[in-house]
Amino acid sequence: PQNWFVPFHKEHELYKNAIESALDGVDIKELEKYLENVPLGNPYKFAVCLMVAKGHIKEFPPKTDSEKKNWNILNKRLLNLTFYYFPFQQLINEWYSFFSKFSQQKFNNLLVEKITIFETKLTDIILNQSNKNKFSGALDFKNERWSVALTKLEKVLVYNSSDSEVLYQSAVCHSKLEQFHDAIKYWEQLNKLHPENKLAAINIGICYYHLEKYKKALKYFEKDNNIINENDKELLWVVGECLSNISEFDKAIPYYKAAEILDNKNTNIKLRISICYWELDNYEECLKYELENIELEPNVFTHNINICGSYCKIDDFKNAEIYGLTAEKLKRNGNLSNLAQVYIGLNDFEKAKKYFEHSLKVEPKDEKIIYNSSCFYFIYGDLIRSKELISQLIKINPSIYNSATLKICIDYCEGKKVESIENFKIKLINSKNH
Repeated sequence: PQNWFVPFHKEHELYKNAIESALDGVDIKELEKYLENVPLGNPYKFAVCLMVAKGHIKEFPPKTDSEKKNWNILNKRLLNLTFYYFPFQQLINEWYSFFSKFSQQKFNNLLVEKITIFETKLTDIILNQSNKNKFSGALDFKNERWSVALTKLEKVLVYNSSDSEVLYQSAVCHSKLEQFHDAIKYWEQLNKLHPENKLAAINIGICYYHLEKYKKALKYFEKDNNIINENDKELLWVVGECLSNISEFDKAIPYYKAAEILDNKNTNIKLRISICYWELDNYEECLKYELENIELEPNVFTHNINICGSYCKIDDFKNAEIYGLTAEKLKRNGNLSNLAQVYIGLNDFEKAKKYFEHSLKVEPKDEKIIYNSSCFYFIYGDLIRSKELISQLIKINPSIYNSATLKICIDYCEGKKVESIENFKIKLINSKNH
């Protein structure tokens, strides 16, 4: 009867057709006698009745060990049939509610042989639908329709959660959609299924990199000892970025250099290498890569201003001025604090002041510019401006050690009481700029 079925699920017709096929030749009136306590309009309650009709248990709840064992078998079989379509928790609640109404039940022997037909038919339908989703999802995946593919592929995984091909495609879809937490779940499943395959571990690392969890990412990259020899520029870049972001610049350089070998015209890679050398105070090597960048892209502000800064570090202020002024022409509203450093080196303090003030307007919250400007004013006697800037910096970031040190210097010059000179000396010796 039609009133047994309610369209509560978009694929309910599949279920309905399976039941109708299973009941072919069954006396419906005879069957209804045993279903009189079952609310109408609930297909999976009907499935429960069919399962019990097989005679696994004679009363509910089961009492003997044998009946309890049969009950567990029934549980498993029922879930295999229904989990693909119906919410698990709802199923369990309805299941117990239904069985609690019965003490002993006798079912028509005719149903027994029909149950197997029902199970087989429904399983075939589910498998058929699953295979369709798998094929169609793979086609969408191939055509980079990530979201559409994912909807189909995840339906397949509900029925078969260990399908490696579908797990891989689902993981890639989530990654392409920047849903990295979801992608990690699938990559981890693949990693458990195929621990010998390094692909899953590497992709877990890449996901953690995008989530800015660099140390966690590196744990997965470390599982592949040969990663630096990979012919994968993007992967080498990611490992280098992870190391750079945790300040392990000396370890990052080999990965960037390996990536550069694969793409020696890539200015971003050369820039990263130069930054690492800068952080390691190796300004000659830093300058080498910056000059390579300027040959490839002579009219880029960043390259010119970086070269200006590197020449300052090796006290070549004339060359530094050339590149600094070129940078100013390319971007007059850019950060020109490196040019200020040039004029300190050339003893032209008015120009240095001009470029510091310019840079403070362009980047009012840049901690490095504020600190260097405060140092400049302190050294050249403008304690009021120096104190104003360092107080501003301490508000932005109170944990900066050098700020506190400079503040002590200002207080000392103003005749204010400061901590003991011995403690002050220890702080200066331990600080980077003692």
